Amino acid sequence: MSRQKQVLPPGHFSRIYRIIGRVVGARGLPNTDATGKSDPYCVVKGIRSNNHMVNIHVTRTVQNSLSPIWEEEFDFRIPVEWGLVELVGLKAMVFDADEVAVSFLGTEDFLGGCDIDLSNAVTGRALTHELELAGVPLNKAKGKKPRLTLVVTVYKEVVPKPKPPMDLLIESLQVLEYIREVSVKIVEAKALPNADLVGSSDPQCVVRLILASGEIRELHRTRTIKDDLNPRWDEMCSQKFGLLEQPLLVVFDIWDVDGPGRAEDGQHLGTAVLPLLDCLPGVKRRRKLMLLGESQLHEKKLTRMGVPREVEDGRISDGEKSETSLIEPEPKPKPSCMERLSKAAVDFREKVKSVYYLKKTEKSMLTVEIRSRIKQEPMPLLCYLGKAVYVADEDDVERVMALPDWEKTAFSPPTELTVRGRPPRGELFGKEQIVFVHGVVCGATGLPSADENSLSDPYCVVEAMSRGAERVFVHRTRVLPKTLCPEWGEAFYFACPTTFELNRLMFSIFDRDETMIAMIGAGIDPLDQDEFLGRASIDISYLRNGDSLIEDIPVSGSTIGSKVKTTAGFRRVPTVSVEISVQRRIKPMYGVAPEDHSAVIPRRTHRISRQPGQWGFSDTSQFVDEIPQEERTATEVMEANNTGRLLKGLGVNRSNWVALPEAIDTWELPPPEEPVPDLEAEMKKHAERLARAQQIPEGFDFTQEPPPRPPKTLPVLHSRFAQSQTLFRRLAKERRSRSLTSTSMRQAFNMKSKLNIVESLKSLWYKPLPETLVHRRLEQHSDSNSSAGSPTSQDWVLR
Repeated sequence: MSRQKQVLPPGHFSRIYRIIGRVVGARGLPNTDATGKSDPYCVVKGIRSNNHMVNIHVTRTVQNSLSPIWEEEFDFRIPVEWGLVELVGLKAMVFDADEVAVSFLGTEDFLGGCDIDLSNAVTGRALTHELELAGVPLNKAKGKKPRLTLVVTVYKEVVPKPKPPMDLLIESLQVLEYIREVSVKIVEAKALPNADLVGSSDPQCVVRLILASGEIRELHRTRTIKDDLNPRWDEMCSQKFGLLEQPLLVVFDIWDVDGPGRAEDGQHLGTAVLPLLDCLPGVKRRRKLMLLGESQLHEKKLTRMGVPREVEDGRISDGEKSETSLIEPEPKPKPSCMERLSKAAVDFREKVKSVYYLKKTEKSMLTVEIRSRIKQEPMPLLCYLGKAVYVADEDDVERVMALPDWEKTAFSPPTELTVRGRPPRGELFGKEQIVFVHGVVCGATGLPSADENSLSDPYCVVEAMSRGAERVFVHRTRVLPKTLCPEWGEAFYFACPTTFELNRLMFSIFDRDETMIAMIGAGIDPLDQDEFLGRASIDISYLRNGDSLIEDIPVSGSTIGSKVKTTAGFRRVPTVSVEISVQRRIKPMYGVAPEDHSAVIPRRTHRISRQPGQWGFSDTSQFVDEIPQEERTATEVMEANNTGRLLKGLGVNRSNWVALPEAIDTWELPPPEEPVPDLEAEMKKHAERLARAQQIPEGFDFTQEPPPRPPKTLPVLHSRFAQSQTLFRRLAKERRSRSLTSTSMRQAFNMKSKLNIVESLKSLWYKPLPETLVHRRLEQHSDSNSSAGSPTSQDWVLR
C-alpha cells in the first residue's frame, strides 16, 4: 500500500527541525603516512538549500588505523531563524590528522567523502547508510574502495511560513538591547612564548573594550608576574555603560614587560578577542581563548598591502586613517639595534627548539571569566521608521528637533534641519543601517594548490561592500605557509561610516608570492601579483541584531585547476568558514521635495474666509452694428475665390477693391451692389460635376483603357507574363505618336491571345436579359413502379 502524500495547510511548509545520527565507522581507508598508518577522523556538515554548509559534528582521532570505529552520536537542532533556507542534506568527509587536535576544516590528507540527501527522508525513521568514500587521489587510492557507515534519523514538522525578511528585520528594531555592565576576571595563561634571551617572559595582561562607535577604551591592567610562562592573575574588573557607549568586543593583550616603562614598549605575547553578546547569562562564565600573534593586535593589524598598521616610524598609513573611526595608537619609539638583535636571537632559539623536539610548539591559551548584563529600551527614532514627517517651515523643525531621541542616537540630525531660516520642503524619515560589523575568519578548506610542492601559502582579505558596489578594506589575515586548509581564527571588526550603507562582506583568498617583500619595496600592490585562489561573498542585508551567522561559504573564481586526479563520485568544493554579527540602528534621512511636486507639502499661507465675486456690466445700447468696407471687400474676394468666379472674372468688380470707402451713415447701410452667392449651393454643384466626370458609362470596354504610365524615376520592370522590355518601349512610342483614345492594348498581343481575351470578357460587356438565362429544376418521376420509401437518383429528372 503506497503512502499518501501529506496535504499541508495553506500558508505552512514542512521542514527538518532536528537530526540525530551516529558515526559508526569506516573501512578500507587509504594510507597517507610514510611510517605507520593513517590517523582518521570524520567531519559531518549540513548542506542548506542556498549551498552553504554548517558544522554538525567532528569525531575523535583513531590512531594508526585504516578501519576506525568511532561510534559517536550527534544531535543537531535547526534554528528557527533559518526560515525557508532549510537543511537538505549531509556531507561526511574523512581526514588524516596531522596532530592530536581536530577541527571542522580538515587537513590536506583527504581520505574520501560522501553526500546524503535528506529531502525525501521519512520523519522518525532511522536509516543506516553505508556509502562509498570518493574523491580520493588516485595515487593514494590504489584500487581500494573505502566505505563509511552512518545512521541518520530525521524529524520534520509543519510550521507557518515565516514573514518576509524585511518585515522580520523591522520587528527586531522595535527594542534596543544594549550591554549595561561588564564583569571580567583574568584567571591564567598557559604556554606563553618566551620573549627574553635570558630567563623567561614577564607577562602582563591589558583588557580593552571596543565600543559600537569604534572607540577603544581600556578597562584594566593586571600586575606583572616575573619569569613565568604560565602566569596566574585571578584579578577582577567591572564597569557600567550608557546607551551611547555600548561595548561590543573585549580584547585581551598580553605583553612582556621590560623595565619601568609601559607594557606596550615590550614584546607582544598574544591577543584574544571575544564578543560580549556571547557572554550573556545562561552560558558558562569561564572561557578558554587561543592567543594569536601581532596580526590580531589592533595597532599592528595588517593593511591591504600586507604591512602592519604601525610602520617603523610609529605612524599609521594614510589609507587606513579614513577607513575606520578607531582611535589611533600613540607613536612608539623605534627599536634599538640591541633590541632587534635580541628579538632575532629569541626567534632563532624557538625554531631550533621546535626542530629538536620534532613537534610543533604548544598553543598559547588564556582562561577568563566574563559576565555581561543587558538592558532594553525603545529604539531611538523608531517613530520615523514606519512613517515620514513632512517639514515645511520653522515650526515643523522645532517640533521634530524637540524629540528626546536625538540625545540617545549616535547619528547627527540632517543638515537641512540645522541650518537657520526656512528649511527646504521635504520629509524626515528613518532608515535601518548597519553601524558595526564584527566576526571571525575561522579558516578555509580544500583550496587549490598554486605552488610546485602541491601546496599554497594562503591569506584572506575581508572587504565591505555597499549597495552601490563600493568596497572598503576591513581586515587581512596572516599568511599560513604550505597548507591547503588554513586555520586563521582571526577576529575582524569594522565601524561603518555614516555615509556607507553596508550590504555584503567579501572574502578573497590569495597565495602569497615569494617576491612579495620586493614588490612592496617597489610600490607594487601585492594583491595584483599574488595568485588568486578564490572569492566568496555573503549577504548580510537582512541579518538582525543579536543573530550570529556561522557558515561555510563556497569559494569560486580561481583559474588554478586541480593538479591531482581523484576518484569519481564526490567533488570537494573549496569553502571559507566565517562567523558574522552586526549592530543596526535607525538613521535619520531627509528627502527634499521636487519642484514639480510642491503641492504635496503645502506651505502655510494666509487665506481669507470669503472672496469677492467677479461682477461685470454691459450696455447693449453702446454696441454699433457696422460692417466696414474692408471686411465686405475681403468677404467678397474669398467667396469669389471659393466658387471659381475670381479666375473667370464673373460678377467681380475689381475697380472698387482698392478705393477707400466714403463716409456713410452707419445707421442706414445701402444694400450691396451684387447679392452674395450661396456658398453651399455652389459647392454642391461643383461636387455633382466632379461625380459625373468620374462616372463610368454603361457598357464601357475596359480593354480600350490605356495602361497606366510608369513613373520615370523607377526602372522598367518585367511584365506579369514575362514579356521583354522592348514591348513596353514600343507601347510608349505608340502612345506618343497617337492620342490616348486611339491607343489599344490589343495591338500588343497576337490573334490567339486576342480571341481568348474577347471570349473571356464577352459576358462582361452587356448584362444578359432574364429570358436568356437557363432555369433548372428537379421534378419527381411519375413512374408507378417506383418503390415506396426514400427517393433514389432514378426517381428525379432534370427539366
